[in-house]
Amino acid sequence: VGIESTILDLTPAESLPPRLLRLGRVTPEQIATVIGVMPQIVTRPPDAAMPRVPGSLAAHYAPTTPLHLLPSARIVEVIDLLQSTGRRCAVLCHSRLPATPAAHAWRCLPANPRAYASALYAALRELDQADAELIIVEEIPATPAWAAVADRLQRAAAGGGASGA
Repeated sequence: VGIESTILDLTPAESLPPRLLRLGRVTPEQIATVIGVMPQIVTRPPDAAMPRVPGSLAAHYAPTTPLHLLPSARIVEVIDLLQSTGRRCAVLCHSRLPATPAAHAWRCLPANPRAYASALYAALRELDQADAELIIVEEIPATPAWAAVADRLQRAAAGGGASGA
């Protein structure tokens, strides 16, 4: 489906509910309809030595090009500013912007969370190889259906330009 699978910890524990260790295509709400209880979403403490599950590091899935998430309303402004200083940027969006600025590279993914997730990593690799100095990603809707994609984009932004992990 593009992004990694959902990981749910169902280890029996009297005081702990089922724990969602990694968001994926299966949402917490879908899990709750099957098991009868909403799973607790586990966030990894920043000082934890070893991640409990693959893909849970704060800066995982990051391109080598710095990546910033921006609201739709700011994308045109930022592209114009970058171009006025001679900087090249690549853009990843999911909606039609009011004006189509001339970015160095442009990729528009579907405005559907499943289709977006399916194409996300290929789009990030493509934009990472576009010889841009910055990748701008249009913020996605803050809804449960987009939670796993939001998680991956936040990790890409946290590590963008670092190690490319």
